[in-house]
Amino acid sequence: MALTVVDARNYLIKGCKPHVFPPGVEMRITKEGPLHQRRWMVVDAASQIFRSQRHRGFERLTLLQPSLAQDKLHLQMEGCDFTVSTEENGPTAHVKIWEAMCPAIVHVAASEWLSDQLHQNVLLVRKTAQRPINSIYAPEADTVGFSDRFPLTLLSTATVEKIKTAIDEEIDADRFRYNVLFTGGADRDEHHLARFKIGSFIGRGVKPCGRCNTINVDQGTAVVDATILERLHAHPDFHNRQSGEVVVSKNAIVEREGAFAVRDTVEVIERRTEGWDRPYEPNHRRLPTIVVSQSGA
Repeated sequence: MALTVVDARNYLIKGCKPHVFPPGVEMRITKEGPLHQRRWMVVDAASQIFRSQRHRGFERLTLLQPSLAQDKLHLQMEGCDFTVSTEENGPTAHVKIWEAMCPAIVHVAASEWLSDQLHQNVLLVRKTAQRPINSIYAPEADTVGFSDRFPLTLLSTATVEKIKTAIDEEIDADRFRYNVLFTGGADRDEHHLARFKIGSFIGRGVKPCGRCNTINVDQGTAVVDATILERLHAHPDFHNRQSGEVVVSKNAIVEREGAFAVRDTVEVIERRTEGWDRPYEPNHRRLPTIVVSQSGA
């Protein structure tokens, strides 16, 4: 059965609502994934360590809707709005995401607005430097934004249906924060896509995606059900015994930049026989601290 894109999403701010592309509107893919994906991030103002829905007290980030219009970043949350220039000058902070210390520009006024919305003292920061990709799976020179080290995530609707059966509950696919949702084929077919083409974009599936407690957060309400991750961990169809992780969706890298739209066909160039439960290296294996060069934007 042909594989067809049914949903395409770009996450401008790490941990927040995505921009969802309507049919006929192309999503541009750069080497770092969808254009401007996770160019912005929320950090704790005191520690300057990143914060997302996985952190207690920050589940409400899912209610923050960013959007881009020319050179403006619009923020909307529970009826309140704020707009900031995408190239606004501000103080530089060295923020920490996983093992990397990254220089970033602080949006001062937007940080104050967001702190009021979240009832937390936070900074909204913009990436100003190249951040290395997970080089276990990709060329050393490749970079990403503030994502978890991979440019793209793929998920199939058949896998979502398999999850519903596994936990005996109706849940939305958006809990898994994919970039590309496709239909057709068997459940977990995404793990067999070694090389694929959508529109003019060519990608490579490189690593099953180990999930964190973000999947416990209802993306529409920010209500947390702490049993979702637990139930999937207990299910043999989603618990990878090799890594100990719950695996849902597939991390991919960009072989050729391009663009595609909802309803485009996912052309399989090369299939991998091994599936979601194959052994693989940990996601974040690198030196404890990496200071990222400020060469490039």
